[in-house]
Amino acid sequence: MKTPRLSLPALLATLAAPAALLAQAPDFAHLVSLWRLDGNPADGFGAHNATFVGTAAYEPGPRPDTQAAVLANGSFLNAGRGIAFDTDQAFSVTAWVKGPLAQDSTLLGRMRQGSGYTGWELHVGTDAGGSARGLLNVWLINNYGTDFIQVNSPVTVMDETWHHVAFTYDGSSLAQGVKIYADGLDATGEATADSLVSSIVAEDVDLNLGSRQNGANHTYTGSLHEVSVWRAALTPEQIAHIHANGIRPPVLISSFLADPTTVFAGTPTTLAWNVEPGVTLALEPGVGDVTSLTVNGRGSTPVSPEVETTYTLTATQGAQSTTRNLTVGIRPLITTFSATKLQVPRGHPTSLAWNVHPGAQVRLEPGIGDVTGLTVAGAGRVQVTPDASTTYTLQVSRAGVTNDAQLDLSVVEPPPATAPNLADLVSFWSLDGTLADARGSSPGTFVPAASYGPGPEWSRQAAAFDGASYITVGQDIAFDSTDTFSVTAWVAGPLAQDSTLLGRMRQGNNYTGWELHVGTGANGSGPGRLNVWLINAFGSDYLQVNSPAVVLDNTWHHVAFTYDGSFLGGGVRIYVDGVDATGETAVDSLFSSIFADDVELNLGSRQNGAFHNFTGRLASVSVWNVTLSPENVAHVYLSGVGLEPPPPVTLSGAAFIPPGTFRFSWNSVAGRTYQIESSTDLKQWNTVVSGYPSGGATGPTTAYSDTAATGAIRFYRVLSLP
Repeated sequence: MKTPRLSLPALLATLAAPAALLAQAPDFAHLVSLWRLDGNPADGFGAHNATFVGTAAYEPGPRPDTQAAVLANGSFLNAGRGIAFDTDQAFSVTAWVKGPLAQDSTLLGRMRQGSGYTGWELHVGTDAGGSARGLLNVWLINNYGTDFIQVNSPVTVMDETWHHVAFTYDGSSLAQGVKIYADGLDATGEATADSLVSSIVAEDVDLNLGSRQNGANHTYTGSLHEVSVWRAALTPEQIAHIHANGIRPPVLISSFLADPTTVFAGTPTTLAWNVEPGVTLALEPGVGDVTSLTVNGRGSTPVSPEVETTYTLTATQGAQSTTRNLTVGIRPLITTFSATKLQVPRGHPTSLAWNVHPGAQVRLEPGIGDVTGLTVAGAGRVQVTPDASTTYTLQVSRAGVTNDAQLDLSVVEPPPATAPNLADLVSFWSLDGTLADARGSSPGTFVPAASYGPGPEWSRQAAAFDGASYITVGQDIAFDSTDTFSVTAWVAGPLAQDSTLLGRMRQGNNYTGWELHVGTGANGSGPGRLNVWLINAFGSDYLQVNSPAVVLDNTWHHVAFTYDGSFLGGGVRIYVDGVDATGETAVDSLFSSIFADDVELNLGSRQNGAFHNFTGRLASVSVWNVTLSPENVAHVYLSGVGLEPPPPVTLSGAAFIPPGTFRFSWNSVAGRTYQIESSTDLKQWNTVVSGYPSGGATGPTTAYSDTAATGAIRFYRVLSLP
């Protein structure tokens, strides 16, 4: 006789429990696998990822912001053969299901189709053994018909709405050891077969969700969500908890990170982790148990890999085990090898700089040799003055490994240079640790706070801008369309920006003013390239002249523009590194005034931070009230404005030449003279020679020989004279 079918409301009416069921969280040490099916078929807990066979599809799940797998037209999920239970082993299954009534389908199981039907299965809708459409039943089978269990439920769960279903088995080989649950309540009906005595393991079939034996029969039509398998018979309270709260196992490892993620071979990085408190932790390779390094779930340890290494952190709590992997990469021995200028006028210096593995042996050729002593914490720099175009090779060696890098330096004839008339200089800001105007009366103000970084090779410092900071110099410097004027500066910064270098321009309201800009995409300009604007009303009454030269490449470049007061694009010239780099005149329609009396002159921003803030460094910024000639610009590029503070003197090349000569050299500035002093106690200094060399220095390096260096130990110093 068939058990009468009950709807869930009817079941609730007939189950008169003496007290409300108290939900209790399950022991996650018993959880084997969890397929949330929330957009993918991965096993969110164990190692038994499922595979969609057929068309993968998903729809909204039973809870907000969740998804569920949609099975139709014969599709199903295969979870392999890693999960196996036998007759004497307790286990449980839970799932959310939604589907139509008219079907005879497998929800979850590992059962052979035919040949005894060996295996186990949570089924819905069969007419066999007293079950019926839309009702759950559970099979544990060695041989169907003679050696098996079938337990049915009277509750309809296929009604096109979401229901939570579950069954548990206690390993007793008895039908009474099987319980079926619907929406958190015991919905076990009659046992129509209770003759199991033998094994239920079907070694030749896979665990399927939504099908029996990989689509052989009983494929399911409907949706599945949060399917789980447990290595225990869950209690009614635990089933109620899962129904009400879902399955939320503790995250044994919430994070596993390296800082930094790439290192030089043999140098340290720190591996750090956040884990569930109380877990046992192992870190491999080469570290081992790190449980004692973990306090309140947080821990870290340094490692120093010699080769690229993938580290595995394994957390274990009871039967649960979770792993996380991360790879620490190995940087090459040479990180960077660069020059401040790749094209150098003959007789002028440039600096070669490198970043390499700390502690490595470093050589620089030709003509320089071992520069390990010039390399501190992996960073080094040397000044060179090649007479001809030269390919420099940096060779770095460590632990039997050698890396090379090459740099091509072009030597060109210097452009003709004529010093400009300082009477035409309006203002000059060296920005060498100061905002003073060395020529005029417009000192700068750094907003929000002064910041400096390394300057060009002849300057110790430069103003550093972070993309929000800028310098304002007030409103005293004012030019109009009929005025002649020029601007020069040294600039270094990254390519990706659209920024104001220097200008007095309104942001909005016609954009009236003038500006030296870099990186705009407007009217044919491009990344890292200069353009000059003189604007009365942007779009109708203005000039724009572009340059094709890229000046933002994180190395220093000298930039300048001049204007002749003609209202014409042809009256604007742009210079880069002392050479005319004027490109096309993109717009040539200026007719009116460019004077913006309500804004200030800014360095590194437009209208006091309103827009186009610069990221990078500026040095030696000058403003002139004339149109500098190409020869004037070349001179400023090669020799400076003439008001720069003298560069620091660095002595080098010291050598004693018997019997009594001491020779040394220093970096010098053309046209400047020096005073050489000596001391025997570093307290009393005596002048050896003043005004040396006669007529001024002629090149980037000056040498001196003291032929009276006999007797007591002597110390030397060199002073730059005005």
